[in-house]
Amino acid sequence: MADPTAQPIEFSVKLLRDGETYGVRYACACGCRPQVRLTRSSAAAHEHCCCGIAHAAGPDARPHLESYLAERRANGLDVDRRYTVYEAQVTDPWGGPVPVAYAIPVG
Repeated sequence: MADPTAQPIEFSVKLLRDGETYGVRYACACGCRPQVRLTRSSAAAHEHCCCGIAHAAGPDARPHLESYLAERRANGLDVDRRYTVYEAQVTDPWGGPVPVAYAIPVG
């Protein structure tokens, strides 16, 4: 069951200095600014905030994020933590869609 108090995360996209890499990030309530770095041809990538929120961006973002969280659990991390996973979409610097998935700890 989703946390009814969870606010949607607003992601932003910024082209980085090399002109080929862009960041998909958000400003977390804890003060962090987690960022996934991608290029046009990148597979999905993930980032994990200190407060427990994780996000992935790129093709197949949700399966990538779920695999990452399952791997953490298999390695003994977050074994007592449950997540609610949400999906969003942003636009890359060239106008293309970028899937985003994020997991918010519940309980």
